[in-house]
Order: sequence, then C-alpha cells, then structure tokens
Amino acid sequence: RYSASTPSPSPRFASSSASHRDKRALILYIFLFDIDGTLIDSAGAGGRAMTAAFAEVLGIERPFKAFDLVGRTDAGILHEVCLSHLGREATVDETERFYAAYLGRLEADLRVGTDVRVLPGCEAVLETLEARGDVLIGLGTGNVEAGATLKLSGTPFLPYVRFGGYGGDAAERSQLLRCGVERARALDARASRDPRDTWVIGDSLRDVEAAHAIGATAVALASGWQDEATLATASPEHLYPDM
Repeated sequence: RYSASTPSPSPRFASSSASHRDKRALILYIFLFDIDGTLIDSAGAGGRAMTAAFAEVLGIERPFKAFDLVGRTDAGILHEVCLSHLGREATVDETERFYAAYLGRLEADLRVGTDVRVLPGCEAVLETLEARGDVLIGLGTGNVEAGATLKLSGTPFLPYVRFGGYGGDAAERSQLLRCGVERARALDARASRDPRDTWVIGDSLRDVEAAHAIGATAVALASGWQDEATLATASPEHLYPDM
C-alpha cells in the first residue's frame, strides 16, 4: 500500500494537465501538512518551551522522561503529562497559563536565533500544489494554532496555508484532522467530500494512523524521527525518505 521512492501517480491525484483540471474543475483536493519533521526542523524549540512551561506553571520537572513525543498533539501532551506526574488533569486556569507560558517561551526561543531549518523539497512541493489550481493547502499539526504560526513565521510556508486542524482542537490526532477537513469544506464548497481526496502528509506513525482513521490518503516521510522501515509498518499509501 505504499511506495518507497518513486511511485506511479495515484489514480486519485493525477498530473496537473489542463484536461485533468477541466474534468475535476468542481472538486478540490485537501492537503493537510504536519509541521515538525515534515516541513521544518525547529531544533527542539517546542520541547524546550514546553519543558519550561511545565516547570513554571505546574511544578513538573523533566516532564518528558520516558515519554515519546513523536506525533503527539499539544493537548494530548498536556493531558498525559499531568496524569502521569500529578495524577489528574490540568484545570482550566492551569491550561490557560500553561499555553501562555509555552507560547511566550517558544517566541523568545525563536527570536534569539534558534535555527529553524526548512526541510528538503518542501517549498517546491507547496509551489507545485498551489500552481495546480485544484488543491486546498492546510495544516494537520499537533501544534496549537499560535505555536504553528510562530514556528512557520520565519519560513516561506505561511502564505500557502489557508486553514488547518491544530493541537488545540483535540487531543486525538484523527479528530484534529477532521477539524481541518471541515474548515477546508467551509472555506470552499468545491472541497471534495470523498475522504480519499484528503491527503495527510506527516513524518510519524501517528500521522499515518490518524489519516487512515478518517479514510484519508497517507503520505509518510522519513524526514523526522522515525525511519522508513518503522513508517512502513503503518502501511501508508506513499512512503518517501523526505519531501
């Protein structure tokens, strides 16, 4: 179900010929991109900011000891860390203060020169998709929306992004993807109602599993923290070393 390097084009996403666009003129594909490990490498800025916020707001030191962050959502991380360390969920007040502290730390970290690296091929892919005229480009990321904006603010990508599903929408990744799809359809009535016309691009098993949970087409990239052999176990429709 996946292609390791140079797959033949998906029958549901053909080349951008004029005849193709004419046939699909009333249908738009939905593309949802993950951020960390997919579009950029933010050099651990998010993890540092969260570690500081957990200590400042909740008194939790070393929140991620023996904790796998790959593919998790911000809301899911807050929930699981609090249960693990405090035996309870964060209160509404604690949640608000945690995100305020996290975003403040993240902005400060990025401002002082954290080297956010654009990953290979990403800008060219987004340019190509934008030029097709039959694609809605959005985000499907575990970051809360303000965090996503901060991480992408110094990159070429923000102008391409018109909507998204974010880590503040839901703790479960599949649910935030559903939010992204709903926003795409609200943005443009031509957005496809066929779940297979939603493409989810990410670098983790959780991205692939969430894509399949909503019936979407999964594109897995080994440009993050999981290699091709690991990603292949989730059977993505397409598998590449990077964008």
